Amino acid sequence: MRILAISDIHNNVACVRKLRSQEPNDFDVVVVAGDIGDYRATEIFDVLRSFGCPIVYVYGNWDRKLAYSDTFGRNCHLIHLNVIKIGALAFTGFSEFERGRDPLMKPIAKNVTGTRYVQKYRDALIDIITRSGLDLRRTIVITHQRTTRLGQRLPGLLLYLFGHIHTFNVSDSEGSKYVNVSALDRILPVMPAHRRHRALRQALIAEERKWAPLIGELRHVNAGNYAVIEIDAAGRVQVECRLLHHAYDGWTVVQALALYVGAPLVPEEAIFGDNRRFVQSRTGTSRTKAP
Repeated sequence: MRILAISDIHNNVACVRKLRSQEPNDFDVVVVAGDIGDYRATEIFDVLRSFGCPIVYVYGNWDRKLAYSDTFGRNCHLIHLNVIKIGALAFTGFSEFERGRDPLMKPIAKNVTGTRYVQKYRDALIDIITRSGLDLRRTIVITHQRTTRLGQRLPGLLLYLFGHIHTFNVSDSEGSKYVNVSALDRILPVMPAHRRHRALRQALIAEERKWAPLIGELRHVNAGNYAVIEIDAAGRVQVECRLLHHAYDGWTVVQALALYVGAPLVPEEAIFGDNRRFVQSRTGTSRTKAP
């Protein structure tokens, strides 16, 4: 089986379109490990469906306004305390819902928070896996945040996919492979190569400290990552980290500048649309959101 695994899109439709432009229809399933983006989810799934294969996904902390009942088209499957079988493999996991909005979980006491709260979902997931009689060597678990002690409770699990921490990583534990696939939404500030002299850089940094949208020739490129995963008939798993191409002639990364400053994408990426993450208020300013 060949899997395209992505996470942490954060409403950035442009990075999904860019991904689509550089990957062919060569996958058996697309996995989205949460943080899709609650106000642009429909646009994002419109792009992902063009891969022509099943899509399995979970919700993360950027998806609080999305409901269990929301649907995004044929062959799109929300993974939340359920099991979806594709070929010889079973996909399961759980999504993040705000307290009181999950129709499948019994009410959890308000004093149960943090890790203890997530453990309630972990225990419910393990119960689903046990009652379904799944072969762990043919089972893939998907969550947004990595769940503690999952390997101890499910030794020999084939594969565990997650995101949230924006650092790609592959590790092995308790006979299972763990892959942090995030983040597809990673934007780098760039400037024309001939404009990198020190005086201009200092002026831009001063503006950024005021948290005002930078003007002039500052632009952005989408430079996120994703995973291509191959699983053979014997259950051997190979994971490859791939990057969105972002090396354009005449542009250079300005590492000193922060992100989310409102500059447009470089002209080379204009075909992918925009990278707006936030809903614009009536005053034209953006509401903030935690990463």
